[in-house]
Amino acid sequence: YNLIAGQTYILVVATYYSLQTGSFTILTNTGGFADNYNWYLTETSTNSIFVGQNFNPVGIGGSNIPNLQNPITQDYYVSASSNSVCRSKTNYTVNYPNIENLTDGTVSNSIMTCAIFNTDTLNVIGNSSNILGWTKSNNNFQTQTFINNKTTQLITSGLVQDSYYRAIVYKPGNCIAAYTIPAKISIVHPFQDISTQNISENDSVRAGFGIVSKSIIDSTSRIKYQAEKFIILDTNFTVANGAVFETQLIENECYIPASVTIIPDSTNSNDTEISSLLPNNNFSSNRYFVPFAWNQFGSTDVRRSLIKFDLSSIPEDAIIDSAFLSLYYSQYMINQNPPFTGHFGDNSLEIIKIDTDWLANTVTWSNQPALNPTLKITVNRSANQTQDYPKINVRNIIQSQIGSTAGVLNNNGVLIKNIVETPYKLTSLTSSEEINTSKRPKLIVYYRYK
Repeated sequence: YNLIAGQTYILVVATYYSLQTGSFTILTNTGGFADNYNWYLTETSTNSIFVGQNFNPVGIGGSNIPNLQNPITQDYYVSASSNSVCRSKTNYTVNYPNIENLTDGTVSNSIMTCAIFNTDTLNVIGNSSNILGWTKSNNNFQTQTFINNKTTQLITSGLVQDSYYRAIVYKPGNCIAAYTIPAKISIVHPFQDISTQNISENDSVRAGFGIVSKSIIDSTSRIKYQAEKFIILDTNFTVANGAVFETQLIENECYIPASVTIIPDSTNSNDTEISSLLPNNNFSSNRYFVPFAWNQFGSTDVRRSLIKFDLSSIPEDAIIDSAFLSLYYSQYMINQNPPFTGHFGDNSLEIIKIDTDWLANTVTWSNQPALNPTLKITVNRSANQTQDYPKINVRNIIQSQIGSTAGVLNNNGVLIKNIVETPYKLTSLTSSEEINTSKRPKLIVYYRYK
Protein backbone atom coordinates (compact mmCIF):
# COMPACT_ATOMS: atom_id res chain seq x y z
CA TYR A 1 0.00 0.00 0.00
CA ASN A 2 1.47 3.35 -1.00
CA LEU A 3 1.47 5.87 1.85
CA ILE A 4 1.02 9.57 1.13
CA ALA A 5 3.07 12.10 3.09
CA GLY A 6 0.99 14.22 5.52
CA GLN A 7 -1.84 11.68 5.75
CA THR A 8 -2.72 9.92 9.03
CA TYR A 9 -3.27 6.19 8.82
CA ILE A 10 -4.78 3.88 11.41
CA LEU A 11 -3.77 0.24 11.30
CA VAL A 12 -6.34 -2.11 12.82
CA VAL A 13 -5.14 -5.56 13.84
CA ALA A 14 -7.48 -8.33 15.04
CA THR A 15 -6.65 -11.91 15.97
CA TYR A 16 -9.61 -13.24 13.96
CA TYR A 17 -9.63 -14.32 10.29
CA SER A 18 -11.87 -16.67 8.30
CA LEU A 19 -13.57 -17.96 11.44
CA GLN A 20 -10.14 -18.79 12.97
CA THR A 21 -8.40 -17.35 16.04
CA GLY A 22 -4.77 -17.63 17.04
CA SER A 23 -1.42 -15.84 16.74
CA PHE A 24 -0.75 -13.52 13.80
CA THR A 25 2.50 -11.89 12.68
CA ILE A 26 2.65 -8.44 11.03
CA LEU A 27 5.50 -8.07 8.58
CA THR A 28 6.96 -4.82 7.26
CA ASN A 29 9.78 -4.22 4.85
CA THR A 30 10.97 -0.87 6.39
CA GLY A 31 11.55 -1.66 10.05
CA GLY A 32 8.08 -0.57 11.10
CA PHE A 33 7.13 -1.35 14.69
CA ALA A 34 10.52 -2.81 15.47
CA ASP A 35 12.08 0.67 15.18
CA ASN A 36 13.35 2.55 18.27
CA TYR A 37 12.15 6.04 19.15
CA ASN A 38 14.36 8.97 20.14
CA TRP A 39 13.01 11.80 22.29
CA TYR A 40 14.39 15.32 22.02
CA LEU A 41 13.91 18.54 24.01
CA THR A 42 13.80 20.71 20.87
CA GLU A 43 12.98 20.17 17.21
CA THR A 44 16.64 20.62 16.23
CA SER A 45 18.45 18.97 19.18
CA THR A 46 21.40 16.80 18.17
CA ASN A 47 21.36 14.44 21.15
CA SER A 48 18.26 12.65 22.40
CA ILE A 49 17.37 12.62 26.09
CA PHE A 50 15.66 9.22 26.00
CA VAL A 51 15.39 6.18 23.71
CA GLY A 52 12.28 3.98 23.84
CA GLN A 53 8.63 3.78 22.90
CA ASN A 54 7.24 4.84 26.30
CA PHE A 55 8.78 8.05 27.68
CA ASN A 56 8.10 9.33 31.22
CA PRO A 57 10.18 12.52 31.47
CA VAL A 58 9.96 12.96 35.28
CA GLY A 59 13.45 12.75 36.71
CA ILE A 60 15.12 12.06 33.34
CA GLY A 61 18.31 14.09 32.88
CA GLY A 62 17.78 16.99 30.48
CA SER A 63 13.98 16.71 30.53
CA ASN A 64 13.45 19.96 32.50
CA ILE A 65 11.07 18.08 34.82
CA PRO A 66 13.12 16.95 37.84
CA ASN A 67 10.00 16.11 39.89
CA LEU A 68 6.24 16.51 40.06
CA GLN A 69 6.31 19.25 42.68
CA ASN A 70 6.00 22.27 40.41
CA PRO A 71 3.47 23.04 37.63
CA ILE A 72 4.95 23.00 34.13
CA THR A 73 4.16 22.27 30.49
CA GLN A 74 7.14 21.00 28.52
CA ASP A 75 7.29 20.26 24.78
CA TYR A 76 9.12 17.19 23.44
CA TYR A 77 9.91 15.90 19.94
CA VAL A 78 9.98 12.21 19.00
CA SER A 79 11.31 10.45 15.90
CA ALA A 80 12.06 6.97 14.72
CA SER A 81 15.74 6.14 14.99
CA SER A 82 15.76 5.35 11.28
CA ASN A 83 14.72 8.92 10.47
CA SER A 84 15.74 11.41 13.18
CA VAL A 85 14.87 14.43 10.98
CA CYS A 86 11.15 13.66 10.91
CA ARG A 87 9.96 14.54 14.44
CA SER A 88 6.52 14.73 15.94
CA LYS A 89 5.72 17.25 18.70
CA THR A 90 3.99 16.37 21.96
CA ASN A 91 4.00 17.78 25.49
CA TYR A 92 3.94 16.73 29.10
CA THR A 93 1.93 18.82 31.57
CA VAL A 94 2.13 18.91 35.35
CA ASN A 95 -0.97 20.71 36.61
CA TYR A 96 -1.11 22.46 39.96
CA PRO A 97 -4.06 21.15 41.97
CA ASN A 98 -7.07 23.40 42.05
CA ILE A 99 -7.27 24.83 45.57
CA GLU A 100 -10.94 24.75 46.36
CA ASN A 101 -12.74 26.93 48.87
CA LEU A 102 -12.52 24.37 51.65
CA THR A 103 -10.24 23.51 54.54
CA ASP A 104 -8.54 20.27 55.47
CA GLY A 105 -6.71 20.11 58.80
CA THR A 106 -5.41 23.03 60.83
CA VAL A 107 -2.13 24.64 61.89
CA SER A 108 -1.14 24.43 65.55
CA ASN A 109 -2.27 27.12 67.94
CA SER A 110 -1.64 30.78 67.26
CA ILE A 111 1.39 32.27 69.04
CA MET A 112 2.25 35.61 70.65
CA THR A 113 5.98 36.34 70.52
CA CYS A 114 8.50 39.16 70.71
CA ALA A 115 9.69 41.06 67.66
CA ILE A 116 13.08 40.14 66.11
CA PHE A 117 14.08 37.67 68.83
CA ASN A 118 11.64 34.91 67.92
CA THR A 119 11.78 31.35 66.65
CA ASP A 120 8.56 29.36 66.59
CA THR A 121 7.42 26.00 65.18
CA LEU A 122 4.08 25.48 63.43
CA ASN A 123 2.63 22.00 62.77
CA VAL A 124 -0.21 20.72 60.58
CA ILE A 125 -2.74 18.90 62.78
CA GLY A 126 -5.50 16.49 61.74
CA ASN A 127 -4.25 15.75 58.22
CA SER A 128 -1.84 13.11 56.93
CA SER A 129 -2.12 14.02 53.23
CA ASN A 130 0.70 15.37 51.14
CA ILE A 131 1.73 18.96 51.89
CA LEU A 132 2.29 20.93 48.69
CA GLY A 133 3.69 23.99 50.47
CA TRP A 134 2.82 26.80 52.85
CA THR A 135 1.69 30.37 52.38
CA LYS A 136 2.39 33.42 54.53
CA SER A 137 0.46 36.66 54.76
CA ASN A 138 0.65 39.86 56.78
CA ASN A 139 -2.93 40.94 55.95
CA ASN A 140 -5.01 37.83 56.68
CA PHE A 141 -4.47 36.42 53.15
CA GLN A 142 -5.65 39.39 51.15
CA THR A 143 -2.21 38.79 49.60
CA GLN A 144 0.15 35.94 50.32
CA THR A 145 3.56 34.51 49.45
CA PHE A 146 4.35 30.86 48.75
CA ILE A 147 6.85 28.95 50.92
CA ASN A 148 8.36 25.90 49.25
CA ASN A 149 8.22 23.63 52.29
CA LYS A 150 6.48 20.30 51.71
CA THR A 151 6.58 19.02 55.28
CA THR A 152 3.98 19.17 58.02
CA GLN A 153 6.25 21.43 60.09
CA LEU A 154 7.32 25.03 59.47
CA ILE A 155 9.87 26.99 61.55
CA THR A 156 9.60 30.78 61.57
CA SER A 157 12.08 33.30 62.97
CA GLY A 158 12.97 36.98 63.06
CA LEU A 159 9.41 38.23 62.48
CA VAL A 160 8.73 41.94 63.00
CA GLN A 161 5.00 42.11 62.22
CA ASP A 162 1.89 39.99 62.69
CA SER A 163 1.96 37.02 60.29
CA TYR A 164 -0.53 34.36 59.21
CA TYR A 165 0.50 30.87 58.02
CA ARG A 166 -1.40 27.99 56.43
CA ALA A 167 -0.44 24.83 54.59
CA ILE A 168 -1.68 23.64 51.18
CA VAL A 169 -2.91 20.04 51.46
CA TYR A 170 -3.23 17.74 48.41
CA LYS A 171 -6.34 15.57 48.21
CA PRO A 172 -5.33 12.50 46.15
CA GLY A 173 -7.20 11.29 43.11
CA ASN A 174 -8.73 14.36 41.53
CA CYS A 175 -5.99 17.02 41.43
CA ILE A 176 -7.70 19.07 44.14
CA ALA A 177 -6.02 20.78 47.11
CA ALA A 178 -7.25 22.63 50.16
CA TYR A 179 -5.87 25.10 52.68
CA THR A 180 -5.55 24.24 56.34
CA ILE A 181 -7.13 26.51 58.92
CA PRO A 182 -4.39 29.14 59.46
CA ALA A 183 -2.48 30.14 62.57
CA LYS A 184 -1.50 33.68 63.50
CA ILE A 185 1.81 34.73 65.03
CA SER A 186 1.18 38.00 66.87
CA ILE A 187 4.24 40.18 67.34
CA VAL A 188 4.79 42.16 70.54
CA HIS A 189 7.13 45.10 69.99
CA PRO A 190 9.52 46.37 72.67
CA PHE A 191 9.17 49.98 73.70
CA GLN A 192 11.92 52.57 73.85
CA ASP A 193 12.80 54.78 76.79
CA ILE A 194 11.08 58.15 76.52
CA SER A 195 11.88 61.58 77.87
CA THR A 196 8.79 63.70 77.20
CA GLN A 197 9.01 67.42 76.62
CA ASN A 198 6.21 68.42 74.29
CA ILE A 199 3.21 66.13 74.03
CA SER A 200 -0.28 66.64 72.69
CA GLU A 201 -3.20 67.48 74.92
CA ASN A 202 -4.65 63.97 74.69
CA ASP A 203 -1.86 61.49 74.42
CA SER A 204 -0.78 58.04 75.56
CA VAL A 205 2.94 57.52 76.02
CA ARG A 206 4.27 53.99 76.45
CA ALA A 207 7.83 52.85 77.21
CA GLY A 208 9.46 49.51 77.86
CA PHE A 209 12.00 50.71 80.42
CA GLY A 210 10.94 54.07 81.82
CA ILE A 211 9.56 57.55 81.25
CA VAL A 212 11.02 60.83 82.45
CA SER A 213 8.36 63.50 82.01
CA LYS A 214 9.10 67.22 81.67
CA SER A 215 5.68 68.11 80.33
CA ILE A 216 3.28 70.89 81.20
CA ILE A 217 -0.24 69.49 81.35
CA ASP A 218 -2.93 72.14 81.03
CA SER A 219 -6.54 71.99 82.17
CA THR A 220 -7.73 70.38 78.91
CA SER A 221 -5.14 67.60 78.83
CA ARG A 222 -5.81 63.94 79.34
CA ILE A 223 -2.40 62.28 79.58
CA LYS A 224 -1.64 58.60 80.16
CA TYR A 225 1.88 57.28 80.79
CA GLN A 226 2.68 53.56 80.72
CA ALA A 227 6.11 52.16 81.53
CA GLU A 228 7.51 48.86 82.71
CA LYS A 229 10.15 50.03 85.18
CA PHE A 230 9.62 53.61 86.30
CA ILE A 231 7.84 56.92 85.70
CA ILE A 232 9.76 59.98 86.90
CA LEU A 233 8.15 63.41 87.07
CA ASP A 234 10.92 65.89 86.36
CA THR A 235 11.23 69.21 88.22
CA ASN A 236 9.88 70.92 85.09
CA PHE A 237 6.73 68.80 85.18
CA THR A 238 3.56 70.73 86.06
CA VAL A 239 -0.15 69.92 86.02
CA ALA A 240 -2.90 72.53 85.84
CA ASN A 241 -5.88 72.30 88.14
CA GLY A 242 -8.57 70.15 86.52
CA ALA A 243 -6.26 68.23 84.17
CA VAL A 244 -6.46 64.44 84.01
CA PHE A 245 -3.17 62.65 84.51
CA GLU A 246 -2.79 58.86 84.70
CA THR A 247 0.23 56.60 85.11
CA GLN A 248 0.42 52.83 84.87
CA LEU A 249 3.19 50.27 85.21
CA ILE A 250 2.90 47.52 82.62
CA GLU A 251 4.50 44.17 81.93
CA ASN A 252 6.43 43.73 78.72
CA GLU A 253 8.51 40.59 78.29
CA CYS A 254 10.11 41.64 75.02
CA TYR A 255 13.65 42.85 74.85
CA ILE A 256 15.26 45.79 73.11
CA PRO A 257 18.47 44.73 71.32
CA ALA A 258 21.55 46.88 71.80
CA SER A 259 25.33 46.73 71.55
CA VAL A 260 28.29 48.73 72.78
CA THR A 261 31.89 48.80 71.57
CA ILE A 262 34.48 49.92 74.14
CA ILE A 263 38.02 50.88 73.07
CA PRO A 264 39.96 52.69 75.80
CA ASP A 265 42.65 55.22 74.88
CA SER A 266 45.50 56.98 76.66
CA THR A 267 43.13 59.48 78.32
CA ASN A 268 40.74 56.95 79.84
CA SER A 269 42.85 53.80 79.92
CA ASN A 270 42.63 51.38 82.78
CA ASP A 271 45.19 48.72 82.03
CA THR A 272 48.68 47.84 83.17
CA GLU A 273 50.92 44.92 84.06
CA ILE A 274 52.64 43.76 87.23
CA SER A 275 55.98 41.98 87.73
CA SER A 276 57.05 39.43 90.35
CA LEU A 277 60.68 40.46 89.85
CA LEU A 278 59.83 44.14 90.39
CA PRO A 279 57.02 43.74 92.94
CA ASN A 280 56.66 47.44 93.75
CA ASN A 281 56.86 48.82 90.20
CA ASN A 282 53.95 50.03 88.08
CA PHE A 283 53.85 49.89 84.27
CA SER A 284 50.63 51.73 83.36
CA SER A 285 52.30 54.00 80.77
CA ASN A 286 53.55 51.15 78.56
CA ARG A 287 52.25 50.80 74.99
CA TYR A 288 52.07 47.07 75.59
CA PHE A 289 51.49 44.44 78.22
CA VAL A 290 53.21 41.11 78.17
CA PRO A 291 51.95 38.10 80.13
CA PHE A 292 55.11 36.03 80.41
CA ALA A 293 57.38 33.82 82.51
CA TRP A 294 61.07 34.30 81.85
CA ASN A 295 64.46 34.08 83.55
CA GLN A 296 66.03 37.52 83.93
CA PHE A 297 69.12 38.56 85.85
CA GLY A 298 69.37 35.06 87.28
CA SER A 299 65.80 35.10 88.60
CA THR A 300 62.38 34.17 87.23
CA ASP A 301 60.10 37.07 86.34
CA VAL A 302 56.38 36.43 86.02
CA ARG A 303 54.24 39.17 84.51
CA ARG A 304 50.49 39.51 84.60
CA SER A 305 48.24 42.02 82.82
CA LEU A 306 45.19 43.81 84.19
CA ILE A 307 42.51 45.60 82.16
CA LYS A 308 39.13 47.10 82.99
CA PHE A 309 36.52 48.38 80.51
CA ASP A 310 33.91 51.01 81.34
CA LEU A 311 30.57 49.14 81.40
CA SER A 312 28.50 51.94 82.88
CA SER A 313 26.49 52.43 79.66
CA ILE A 314 24.97 48.93 79.97
CA PRO A 315 21.78 48.74 82.10
CA GLU A 316 22.20 46.84 85.35
CA ASP A 317 19.43 44.35 84.47
CA ALA A 318 20.64 43.75 80.91
CA ILE A 319 20.87 40.21 79.62
CA ILE A 320 24.17 39.70 77.82
CA ASP A 321 23.67 37.84 74.55
CA SER A 322 27.40 37.76 73.83
CA ALA A 323 30.59 39.62 74.70
CA PHE A 324 33.87 39.46 72.81
CA LEU A 325 37.29 40.67 73.92
CA SER A 326 39.85 41.29 71.18
CA LEU A 327 43.57 41.49 71.97
CA TYR A 328 46.22 42.35 69.39
CA TYR A 329 49.86 41.53 68.78
CA SER A 330 52.35 44.28 69.66
CA GLN A 331 55.23 44.65 67.19
CA TYR A 332 56.34 47.73 69.12
CA MET A 333 57.13 45.63 72.18
CA ILE A 334 59.24 43.26 70.08
CA ASN A 335 61.12 46.17 68.49
CA GLN A 336 61.87 47.65 71.90
CA ASN A 337 62.99 44.40 73.49
CA PRO A 338 65.38 42.40 71.34
CA PRO A 339 66.10 39.51 71.03
CA PHE A 340 62.37 38.70 71.43
CA THR A 341 60.82 37.87 68.03
CA GLY A 342 57.14 37.48 68.94
CA HIS A 343 54.90 35.17 70.95
CA PHE A 344 56.95 32.34 72.38
CA GLY A 345 56.54 28.94 74.00
CA ASP A 346 53.40 27.30 75.36
CA ASN A 347 51.80 30.68 76.03
CA SER A 348 48.29 29.38 76.77
CA LEU A 349 46.48 32.09 78.74
CA GLU A 350 43.68 32.39 81.24
CA ILE A 351 41.49 35.45 81.70
CA ILE A 352 40.17 35.70 85.26
CA LYS A 353 37.59 38.03 86.78
CA ILE A 354 39.02 40.46 89.36
CA ASP A 355 36.98 40.74 92.55
CA THR A 356 38.49 43.77 94.30
CA ASP A 357 39.23 47.33 93.21
CA TRP A 358 42.56 48.54 91.81
CA LEU A 359 44.00 51.59 90.05
CA ALA A 360 46.08 51.31 86.89
CA ASN A 361 48.71 53.81 88.04
CA THR A 362 49.23 52.37 91.55
CA VAL A 363 48.66 48.61 91.32
CA THR A 364 51.79 46.44 91.71
CA TRP A 365 52.61 42.79 92.28
CA SER A 366 52.68 43.47 96.00
CA ASN A 367 49.17 44.95 96.19
CA GLN A 368 47.51 43.11 93.31
CA PRO A 369 43.72 42.61 93.66
CA ALA A 370 41.91 39.40 94.58
CA LEU A 371 40.68 37.12 91.81
CA ASN A 372 37.54 35.03 91.30
CA PRO A 373 38.83 31.63 90.08
CA THR A 374 35.29 30.40 89.38
CA LEU A 375 34.92 32.95 86.57
CA LYS A 376 37.72 32.46 84.08
CA ILE A 377 38.26 31.39 80.49
CA THR A 378 41.24 29.88 78.72
CA VAL A 379 42.92 30.97 75.49
CA ASN A 380 44.89 28.44 73.45
CA ARG A 381 48.58 28.95 72.76
CA SER A 382 49.39 31.08 69.73
CA ALA A 383 49.56 29.41 66.34
CA ASN A 384 52.34 31.76 65.18
CA GLN A 385 54.56 34.51 66.56
CA THR A 386 52.44 37.46 65.40
CA GLN A 387 48.95 36.18 66.07
CA ASP A 388 46.08 38.47 67.11
CA TYR A 389 43.38 37.19 69.48
CA PRO A 390 40.06 38.46 68.08
CA LYS A 391 36.65 37.71 69.60
CA ILE A 392 37.56 35.89 72.81
CA ASN A 393 34.23 34.89 74.35
CA VAL A 394 33.97 36.61 77.77
CA ARG A 395 30.18 36.61 78.08
CA ASN A 396 29.94 35.01 81.53
CA ILE A 397 32.48 37.39 83.03
CA ILE A 398 30.77 40.49 81.61
CA GLN A 399 27.33 39.27 82.71
CA SER A 400 28.62 38.97 86.28
CA GLN A 401 30.21 42.45 86.14
CA ILE A 402 27.06 44.38 85.24
CA GLY A 403 25.11 43.08 88.24
CA SER A 404 25.11 45.59 91.07
CA THR A 405 25.34 45.57 94.81
CA ALA A 406 23.73 48.60 96.45
CA GLY A 407 23.77 50.34 93.08
CA VAL A 408 27.53 49.86 92.49
CA LEU A 409 28.69 47.93 89.44
CA ASN A 410 30.60 44.78 90.22
CA ASN A 411 33.21 45.60 87.58
CA ASN A 412 36.84 45.34 88.57
CA GLY A 413 38.09 44.12 85.21
CA VAL A 414 40.07 40.98 84.42
CA LEU A 415 43.58 39.67 84.87
CA ILE A 416 45.43 37.95 82.01
CA LYS A 417 48.17 35.46 82.89
CA ASN A 418 49.85 32.30 81.67
CA ILE A 419 48.10 29.14 82.77
CA VAL A 420 51.46 27.70 83.79
CA GLU A 421 53.77 30.48 84.98
CA THR A 422 57.16 28.81 84.42
CA PRO A 423 59.81 29.82 81.84
CA TYR A 424 59.86 30.16 78.91
CA LYS A 425 56.67 31.64 77.49
CA LEU A 426 55.60 35.08 76.31
CA THR A 427 52.61 36.84 74.69
CA SER A 428 53.19 40.31 73.24
CA LEU A 429 49.98 42.39 73.39
CA THR A 430 49.10 46.03 72.82
CA SER A 431 47.69 48.21 75.58
CA SER A 432 45.30 51.16 75.39
CA GLU A 433 48.40 53.37 74.97
CA GLU A 434 48.96 51.86 71.50
CA ILE A 435 49.19 54.59 68.81
CA ASN A 436 47.36 52.50 66.18
CA THR A 437 43.74 52.81 67.36
CA SER A 438 42.64 49.70 65.43
CA LYS A 439 45.06 47.60 67.48
CA ARG A 440 44.01 48.67 70.97
CA PRO A 441 42.19 46.19 73.22
CA LYS A 442 38.50 46.13 72.33
CA LEU A 443 35.36 44.84 73.99
CA ILE A 444 32.06 44.41 72.11
CA VAL A 445 28.98 43.57 74.16
CA TYR A 446 25.62 42.59 72.65
CA TYR A 447 22.78 42.76 75.14
CA ARG A 448 19.03 42.94 75.63
CA TYR A 449 17.05 44.72 78.26
CA LYS A 450 13.41 44.91 79.19
